[in-house]
Order: sequence, then C-alpha cells, then structure tokens
Amino acid sequence: EYELDYPEEEIRYLQVYLISAYLKYEDSSENDIEAFILSRKLIASWENTLALPLSLDDQLQKSLSLHLNPALTRIKHGIVVNNQLLDDIKSEFRPVFDIVANSLRTISDLAEYRIEESEIGFITLHLTAALNRRLAPFKTLVVNNGGIGESALLVQSLKQFVSFIEIIDVKNINTLDEKAMNDID
Repeated sequence: EYELDYPEEEIRYLQVYLISAYLKYEDSSENDIEAFILSRKLIASWENTLALPLSLDDQLQKSLSLHLNPALTRIKHGIVVNNQLLDDIKSEFRPVFDIVANSLRTISDLAEYRIEESEIGFITLHLTAALNRRLAPFKTLVVNNGGIGESALLVQSLKQFVSFIEIIDVKNINTLDEKAMNDID
C-alpha cells in the first residue's frame, strides 16, 4: 500500500543499528569473546593507571563485557548512539572520562575506529561504578574527654558533616584501651 523509498545508506544504517541492539539479547559467541577480551584489556589499562586491583571486580568485568558486545558492532559500523548524560558525565566524572578515553586510544584492537564521546561516556559509567564500589567508609573510633551527652552530640555532628566515616564505637579517653583500636582505620 505504502510505497516509500529510503536511501540505501539509511536502510544499511538501520540494519546495523538493529543488529547491534539485538546482540544484547542473542548469544553471539564471537562477539562475546571479543567483548570479553576488550573488557579485560580496558580493565588492565585502568588498573595500571589507577594502581587499583580492578581485575578483581567481577561485576565490572561482567557489566563492561555486556556493554561492549553491542558497542563493538556500533563502533565498527560508525553508529553513534545519543548519550543524554554525556554533558553530566563529562562534568561530574571528567578525570574518569579522560582515563577511559586514553585507554580506548591505546588499545590496538580499536586503533582503526573512531570512538565517539557518547560511547566513552557510557563506558565511563562502568568504571565510575567500580570505583564507587571501592569506596568504603573509614571505620572510626570517637574518643572524647566529656560525658555521655557531649559524646552523643559529637557523634551526631560527625554523622551529619562527615559522610565518609562509619562510627564503630565511642570511648571516653579514660577507658580507651588497645582492643578498641583494633577494628578502626
């Protein structure tokens, strides 16, 4: 009924885009292996740059491989996916974005391809999530010379204004012993 003519280039673009989207759900062993190897190389590069044991983060390996599976098809065919968070990612996580961009430039498997900032932004979110998982609060012992009321006020103030600590215990300076110091940072 409808006779619509589309340029061959647009039809091809749509085909490749749909294939890359379909690969998220299809078991494509060749793409899976390539994505896995590339994710290992990226993680090794980040581990080297940041001096953190990121290769021990199984969640990073899995999520990055799952992302790279369709992303590799997009990259190889020059498909740009709109990343509506890109400006926020570049603003909030600029150092991580730069690390990801540099690592993608240095991996020889990707040397012949142009990797768009939108894709770098998506990959940045995976590394940022991994870095955030590593942020454990400092286990803290509050030592005070005052009474119970003063200690309670001090603890409440610390909780309110210092978000990166976990208060393990509160001790009076007179009752402080070596055992109390064992489980704190």
